[in-house]
Amino acid sequence: MGNRCGIMAALAHFPNAFIYFSAETHYSVIKTVRDCDTLTNRWVEEGPRYSQIPCASDGSILVEALLEQALADKKRCIDAGIQYHMVLLANIGTTFVGARDDLARIYRDLTRAGIQISWIHLDGALDFGFDTCNIKLGPCGAVGKDGSPYVQGITISHHKALGNIVSGVVICFSPENQLPDLFANLNPRAVFEAWFYDQVYRPDDLALMLSYCRKNALRLQTGLNRIGVTTKKGNRSIITVFERPPSWIIEEFSLRPEGDWVHFIAMPHVSAETIDHFVDQLSSIDKHFSIAFGYVAPQLSESLGMSIKLKRIPCCSKLAEQVLNIVQFPVPPGDSHAHATSPILNVKSWLRGAISVAALDDQEEIQVVFLVVTTQFLLNNL
Repeated sequence: MGNRCGIMAALAHFPNAFIYFSAETHYSVIKTVRDCDTLTNRWVEEGPRYSQIPCASDGSILVEALLEQALADKKRCIDAGIQYHMVLLANIGTTFVGARDDLARIYRDLTRAGIQISWIHLDGALDFGFDTCNIKLGPCGAVGKDGSPYVQGITISHHKALGNIVSGVVICFSPENQLPDLFANLNPRAVFEAWFYDQVYRPDDLALMLSYCRKNALRLQTGLNRIGVTTKKGNRSIITVFERPPSWIIEEFSLRPEGDWVHFIAMPHVSAETIDHFVDQLSSIDKHFSIAFGYVAPQLSESLGMSIKLKRIPCCSKLAEQVLNIVQFPVPPGDSHAHATSPILNVKSWLRGAISVAALDDQEEIQVVFLVVTTQFLLNNL
């Protein structure tokens, strides 16, 4: 709802603007612009006026791709004899990896190319719950001393920071103290909760909580590295992203999976003891598999006529890459599309269950692969 209000506020000022956001932006943005025909003009001849821009490896918007798309859209407007306006939906902490878009670089590169941003709305649902992140509200085109442009709107969701049921907040810059009609019917409860939150948690309290969360996030990162779990490059975020574990771990700790990865948010209510318990649970997975392998490996070695050892296949491991290179299913004639999309035939989907097993010989060569998933995994992915 916060992102929807931010988009509608921008379009109240620039109805025909082109909207840009990254592939890591919260799904509410693509849902809003895709579902609202009037907003996107998707059914008219010139096509929709929004673009989802690819991301860099760290999850931030790919500035080169943004510039390329903006220049193409501006040319389209010039050719049609209409004025071009850009609305940028940027991120200060994406919901999955905690990435931040580089506003200073975006503004600098676009300005050099002759592109002026008409309106910037920032989604900082998690990060803005702790501090302002040096973001300033102000008029379009104004720039701070650090080179970052002033923004015209922000989305805050306090429950993302503290885990409490507190209404979200959308703040917009309005020099005339006038806001679009969509803000006319504000819920008094939302106003009260925002005020109450501000009174209870002062800036020093929030800074202390953020420091606590970052220490726990670092504790988790260190623990995962110690037990050999693959993680994505860390940052100052309280979000840790690591390779997808078995489904029972995901369920027990309410993790959010996305492809090969899951994330763990070290919010204030998550203690150091919880972090340690989580790492211990992950560490115990291979211990349990090792016990099972002790019973199975001798029988399998006898069947294959060679000495073998069994290894679980984590979905982001080098072993998983080797399996993907050698394990192929025959494609039924005329059924190539089903082969590409069916979880039953897609080896990658089975490896994401994180309990498939490879049998290796003494030279570490793969002899047999057992693709295994839990029933719960199949139910969640079919």
